[in-house]
Amino acid sequence: MKTTVRLLSLIGACLILAAAVAAQAKEMSAAEKEVWQLEENYWKFAQAYDLESYRTLWHEEFVGWPRSEAVPVGKSGIGGWLERRKNAGQTLRYKLERRAVREIEGAVVAHYTVHVEWVASEGKAESEVSRIMHTWVKSGGRWKIITGMSASVEKPAKK
Repeated sequence: MKTTVRLLSLIGACLILAAAVAAQAKEMSAAEKEVWQLEENYWKFAQAYDLESYRTLWHEEFVGWPRSEAVPVGKSGIGGWLERRKNAGQTLRYKLERRAVREIEGAVVAHYTVHVEWVASEGKAESEVSRIMHTWVKSGGRWKIITGMSASVEKPAKK
């Protein structure tokens, strides 16, 4: 009896996992693909410390809450984290993990995890992992980030 219950539980868990994977694997719309490419560009610009190109991704009316800031900021407040790292002489390495990109009534929302490594000139590395969410809208025919938020991914406490 116990073996049958365990087996049925395992089969049920596998079916739920398969359904979740299938939902994530759906084909992205053209807008979702375009926005995801812009998210990749975001990180390429950040890595190159190309603040001019980086800032073109943001809507003039942007408001969001980067993990590096104590309060929400507007467009004029974005990029400070890059300027601080650049001034410290650090090099950026990163890896993106797309979690969800959804087109919803004229907007596209992108959720992902980014693994970042900041390497100092003497070679010492500092790692961090963040969850990021950006909402993109069309403005002047181009996708722009209108709002977003990032948060540190902390390791769960051991019990």
